[in-house]
Amino acid sequence: MAHPLIKRSVVAIVLAGGLTANCAPTQELAGPSKTPASPSLQNEKANPTDPIEALAGKWDFKCGDKGCVMFTDVLIGDPDHLADPNHPEYITIGVAINRSDRKPEFFSFDVPADADRKQGLIIVFAKTVKDGKSWKSVPNDSTMSQLDFNSCDEESCVARVHAEILSPDGSPGIDLLDKFLNMNHIYFIYTKKGKPYRALAALFPFQRDYRHLMETELKAPTQ
Repeated sequence: MAHPLIKRSVVAIVLAGGLTANCAPTQELAGPSKTPASPSLQNEKANPTDPIEALAGKWDFKCGDKGCVMFTDVLIGDPDHLADPNHPEYITIGVAINRSDRKPEFFSFDVPADADRKQGLIIVFAKTVKDGKSWKSVPNDSTMSQLDFNSCDEESCVARVHAEILSPDGSPGIDLLDKFLNMNHIYFIYTKKGKPYRALAALFPFQRDYRHLMETELKAPTQ
C-alpha cells in the first residue's frame, strides 16, 4: 500500500492542474545538475523553433559496443516549490538498452543528494484525458511505485531498477518500457526534510526518440 504522503502528493498534483513539464539541457548520468544552463543553451530555449519541443525537451543518447543509454533531465518544481531559476535542480532519467536483444537493461533515476533516504522516489504514470473543452492529466494509481535508492553521494541519490518493477500490491507487473511508450506523463515525488517535491515529464519525446534509435543505431539486423 502506498505511503499516505504519496497519495496526498498525487492528489495535490491533480488539484493544482498539473505541473509545468520542462526538461533541462541533457547531461551525463553522473547526477542532477546544480548549475543553470549555459548562455547559449538559454538563448536557444528563449527562441525555440518549436514551442512544444522547447516545453517537453528531448532525449539524448550515447552508444557503445554493448548498447545505448538514453537520457534526459527533468526540472524539479511544482506550485508549492517553484524552481529557482538561479539554482535549478533536476531529476536525470537514464534508460540503458542492450544491443543484443534491443531491450532495456535498466532504468535509472538520479535525484538531488538532499532527498530523504528512507522515502526513496515515487513514480506514477498518467494519461491525458478529455475534460470538457480542455484536457487534463490523470495519474493511474496502478502504475504507482516507490523505488529505493541504490546509492547516495554528495552529488545525487540514484534509484536504478530493471525494466519490470513491483506493482503497488507488491507483485511484479509494471513494465516500465511499456509505460514509457504508452502513457503520456510520468510524475516524480520525493521528500526533503519531510516535505514533498515533485516533477513532471511528458513522455512523447521519449517515444519519438526511442523509435528513432530503434530505426537507426539499434536497428535489428536484416535476415
